[in-house]
Amino acid sequence: MPLHPVRPVIGLMLGCLFGPSAISAEEVAWTRFVPDAYDGELFSGRSFVAGTTEFAAGPKGLTGLYRFRDGAETIEGRLDTCGTPARNVLVCRWTDRFGQGTLAVTFTEDLQRFEGFWWTEGDAKVRAPWWGKRKVGG
Repeated sequence: MPLHPVRPVIGLMLGCLFGPSAISAEEVAWTRFVPDAYDGELFSGRSFVAGTTEFAAGPKGLTGLYRFRDGAETIEGRLDTCGTPARNVLVCRWTDRFGQGTLAVTFTEDLQRFEGFWWTEGDAKVRAPWWGKRKVGG
């Protein structure tokens, strides 16, 4: 069954991400099964590019790294300040040499895939797709 695109209410998501959270520990327990590597694609520049997104459990919650190809060059970035405004929804700040912004994704119920969007800081109106599927044997 295909995922529905993330339709975040940006004010709510950012409020949950950067402000106090009213989400219970039980609602966030799903995040312990997220850490892993996910192969997928993201829209960069004018086209989709292959990439890998890796989530890890840190002392303050989930963090991550990502890599994608930009022509002959591999771009690496990091994900931090991750929040969980709803079950199976993860919102993180991305940072790489091109800048920073927000990544908002929704995981499937079995946490094997995610689909979402990224946007640059200060421009939530222009969103680009980002998706991944858990690596097999990764």
